[in-house]
Amino acid sequence: LQYFQDPYIALNGGENFYPNKIAESIERIYKIGIPRSTLPFFMQLLKRVEEDSNFINEALKILSRLESFLVRRAICGDANAGLHAIFKRMWQDLEKEGVDINANNVMSFIKQTKEVAIPGDKEFEKQMTEKAIYKNKELCRFILEEFDQSLEGEFPQDKDITIEHILPQKPG
Repeated sequence: LQYFQDPYIALNGGENFYPNKIAESIERIYKIGIPRSTLPFFMQLLKRVEEDSNFINEALKILSRLESFLVRRAICGDANAGLHAIFKRMWQDLEKEGVDINANNVMSFIKQTKEVAIPGDKEFEKQMTEKAIYKNKELCRFILEEFDQSLEGEFPQDKDITIEHILPQKPG
């Protein structure tokens, strides 16, 4: 278990010794409310980053694509349903198939499974306007923080900020 100690701690909001961009991606995934069933894959990914510095750019692409996938799932349906069947052995299955572990192959692997659907743009947009995102505090906070940062203005670093005046509980 010690072999995966650093990735496990980082993925659970603890000390993170990974390169800055990887650390930022890990923090964003943690803020979403990382499903426990995804940990086996993410821990393998981080071990590969530790062992192969040439893998960092591809790891960033994988983390970005999976972040998007997890946010879409959280907004469009049951964020955790079926993920265990995919993420528990995805790393080993990709290696067994002899394909490179890269963002395209990871997403193709997910698309090929029957347990999980990847929400499309139209479904995502519809759910963003109709779903009561406010009820999922972690996800709501994550979306608002990411939106605020995208505006490239000042961003409060206070972890105790509230959202009540930013996002109405009922769409207007």
